[in-house]
Amino acid sequence: MKVHDLQRQVVQQGLAPLYLIIGEEPYFRDHALDVLRLVNRDKESGEVSDGSTSSEASDMFQFDVVYGDETDASEILGLAEEVSFFSPRRRLLVKWADKLSARHGELLIPYFKKPNDATTLVFAAAKLDGRTKWVQALKKQAVVVDCAPLPENQRGGWITQQARPMGLQLEGQALEMLKDQAAEGMYAVLRELEKLAAYMPEGQRVKVQDVELVRGKPPGISIF
Repeated sequence: MKVHDLQRQVVQQGLAPLYLIIGEEPYFRDHALDVLRLVNRDKESGEVSDGSTSSEASDMFQFDVVYGDETDASEILGLAEEVSFFSPRRRLLVKWADKLSARHGELLIPYFKKPNDATTLVFAAAKLDGRTKWVQALKKQAVVVDCAPLPENQRGGWITQQARPMGLQLEGQALEMLKDQAAEGMYAVLRELEKLAAYMPEGQRVKVQDVELVRGKPPGISIF
């Protein structure tokens, strides 16, 4: 499922015991973690924030966090089976899951088949080796959230949607320039939109020269 489907699924069904957040777009991975992290702790099936940014500090506050290159199966299993004294459900995040060794990954397969219902265990990575047994088992048992980069034909709509609440109206060439930047990731585009929002007079449409200027290029130099 996509990130917007995840929010609907959590609202309707509550948190699942096992998630895989995978894909090369960090913005979408962070947004998926926000959805899982910001579920109302008293009524998990009801209130979900639609916040779109994330920070390491907030991750650490809401999740128990371990890292694939520093943890092992015994630590993950121990935390996943441990009772939480601070909320009805423990949240455990395995970041950089691609760095977890295949040997330790395979030791987790029995847990994948019968996870602790009082824990939400989340694996997050840009990529995983789908040839390994543990990744195959994880994908079969988990709710998989696809965080791939936006296709080129969807970038314009996404940028326009993000620009609107900032009070920005983008002219065609300005939008095209930002669409090109989206190839570097959504966070790169958001940074440019935030600079434009601080720079542009209220009510004035954003031209390509404005995008160039906030990038630090002299106005009037066009890439087209």
